[in-house]
Amino acid sequence: MIIDQKTLDVLTSQAKASARLRQNLDLRNSIKDGSQRMLNAIEPGTVMPIHRHRSSSETVVCIRGHFVEEFYDQDGHLTETIDMVPGGNVINIPKGQWHSLKSLESGTVLLECKNGKFKELEAKDILQVAPAPARPLSPFKIHFLPVKYGDSFLIECCKGDNKGIVLVDGGPKGCGEMLLEKVKETGTPDLLVLTHYDDDHIGGLTQYIQSFQYTPDVPAKAVWANCAGYLKVPVLTGTRSAGQGAALSWFLNDFADTGKMTWRDDLIEGVSQEFPFASIEVVSPTAEFRKLAVGKQETAAPSVKPIVLAKRSLARPVDEINTPLEELAKQVPKAPGKSSDSEVANAASIAFILRSDGLSILMLGDCYPQNVEAYLRSKGYSEENPLKLDYVKVAHHGSLHNTSNSLLDVIQCNHYIISTNGEKFGHPDRACIAHILCHSKRNRNEKVHLYFNTDLDTIAANTAVAGKLPIPQKPFLNPDEPEKYNFEVHENVTEIASE
Repeated sequence: MIIDQKTLDVLTSQAKASARLRQNLDLRNSIKDGSQRMLNAIEPGTVMPIHRHRSSSETVVCIRGHFVEEFYDQDGHLTETIDMVPGGNVINIPKGQWHSLKSLESGTVLLECKNGKFKELEAKDILQVAPAPARPLSPFKIHFLPVKYGDSFLIECCKGDNKGIVLVDGGPKGCGEMLLEKVKETGTPDLLVLTHYDDDHIGGLTQYIQSFQYTPDVPAKAVWANCAGYLKVPVLTGTRSAGQGAALSWFLNDFADTGKMTWRDDLIEGVSQEFPFASIEVVSPTAEFRKLAVGKQETAAPSVKPIVLAKRSLARPVDEINTPLEELAKQVPKAPGKSSDSEVANAASIAFILRSDGLSILMLGDCYPQNVEAYLRSKGYSEENPLKLDYVKVAHHGSLHNTSNSLLDVIQCNHYIISTNGEKFGHPDRACIAHILCHSKRNRNEKVHLYFNTDLDTIAANTAVAGKLPIPQKPFLNPDEPEKYNFEVHENVTEIASE
């Protein structure tokens, strides 16, 4: 028997039509088979009683979608929740363990395996305490700070009653004080992620971390950063270099040595970690690009000389604004090179999916679409089975090199965040917007929302000044396009919260 997407779709349709909002498919080959092996399609809203199996343990795997497995004690108190997504956790529920589950996404299908033939649960195997009612969307907030042309995000999220804060990047040098003030408002981050060592991500973060150097506090309880291991180097004053990543290692080592903070530097695609407040799955970089980036930091450490990059020509082609988005969407971004410092740095970006109650967001750093797409396809996502997300933080501030139709075709999302003010690099590119709005699998009946932490006039003006153009830079969107392509622009947005 081949279990394909058609099989799963039929099962899901049956679940939707069922009063119980679930439907199973027996996978046994014969009634003489003494085991239980079944697919179970479960829709949001289905009520699974808290129950136990006294004669067998149970193995559970998420085939498609998203659900949480819940463990209870004999008094009906919730003791543990386990996030379940394709390619994530595999659970072996111990014999006698009280448990239930909740579907968080339509189309969810799981595989269940137990010993012994099927029989109806006896009354004593159903806990006579109703599961906790489904929570409304739990509070979350996504703060994206106006850090010029860089990235800096604070995500407040939770699982059940466990709340946490994730800090991602710190913008360019000069933004450290802004970040520190925001952290004073939200509280110490439970996790700090440095996606990569470009100045518009690491500069402000280094200043923020330095501010804790002579205090009893730490910048975060845990840090994810693929910096160059245990290096002891002086502090850099230059901008944008692999040496900045090496220099940051000096501070991270010191804080890690206090025992108050952990530092993880082995982040590559496939790494996942369960935090009390969220589940996080890394989708990029590959092991190869991580190794290349760390090697450049190790090379830069002795000299600590900043690498000066050639300035990008910021002027958009004169006719670009007049080119239909459908035409621009045909552009195919080139794959990252392995000798270019800037391309290695971006390809080594830590990109990840964060899942918590009421929130799923893909944080893409400055990564390249080829690496992320290859990973998602390896996990079973496809045009027919897309990764469903609430938000996507667009890669590299909307650069034309870092978003592709083929990546977006395996993602289902209508909310995209772009962090830039147009300075220095002239982002975002109209071609990036074209990919978001015109990729082949986009449902044109559903409105796409684009969130900018600056207004579009400022982006256009800053691009013109940075590029030293004789006339103001033309905008990257036309006034009639929001209606034509069914999208909405949200300007000067620095916070998105659950309703």
